[in-house]
Amino acid sequence: MRLGILDCDHIDDRESNYGDYYSERFIKCLKPRLAGWTYSSYRAIDGELPSSLSECDAWLLTGSRYDAYGDIPWISALSRFVEEAINAGHKMVGVCFGHQLLAQALGGRVAPSECGWQLGVQHYQLLASRPWMSGDVETLTLPVAHQDQVQKLPQEASLLAQGECCPHFIYEYRNQILGIQGHPEFDPAYLEILLDKLSDKLTPEQRERGLASLANPRLDCERVLDWIANFLR
Repeated sequence: MRLGILDCDHIDDRESNYGDYYSERFIKCLKPRLAGWTYSSYRAIDGELPSSLSECDAWLLTGSRYDAYGDIPWISALSRFVEEAINAGHKMVGVCFGHQLLAQALGGRVAPSECGWQLGVQHYQLLASRPWMSGDVETLTLPVAHQDQVQKLPQEASLLAQGECCPHFIYEYRNQILGIQGHPEFDPAYLEILLDKLSDKLTPEQRERGLASLANPRLDCERVLDWIANFLR
């Protein structure tokens, strides 16, 4: 099986130890979980998209600093590709920006959160379970870094998890699409870099609250990465 990862952002020089693109992090996280799979990365943010849907069997869309509803050529081209992949029945996973773009392609609505920036480590309530969800848990603790979010789910989408300020944190669509607003590929050290980089857009209280949340000793990143792998199989 072949997984195509659509990179929706660059990683700034200061974070070079994390790689140049988010696909590098996802490949590192998923390789141990998807034995025998091969991986292809496409720099969607640079205008690079697959020439054919047949190049991969499933697709993953990364996060981005951009708005999923932005009128930018590479986002418009990526949206068209996503619609073609959905119509062709390909399995797709979206994380953060990718989660929002997939929801939008399916007829949902994306807009800024009334709560403003959601940054750091936060807690979410699981509302439903699926066979690909390993473990019996009621809550999730995950890294997040977003201002926009899915405000209206697509028709036929099932809501799987929500938070106080994020009503549609995880959703599934017809066992074909999985959207996750959080970042299971992030770690606290990387979140601290993001908080520093965004400091000019945050109030001192927002930044301190985000930094304080990083002390949380328990994260469910490994669990959710398992879920992504199980869903794609």
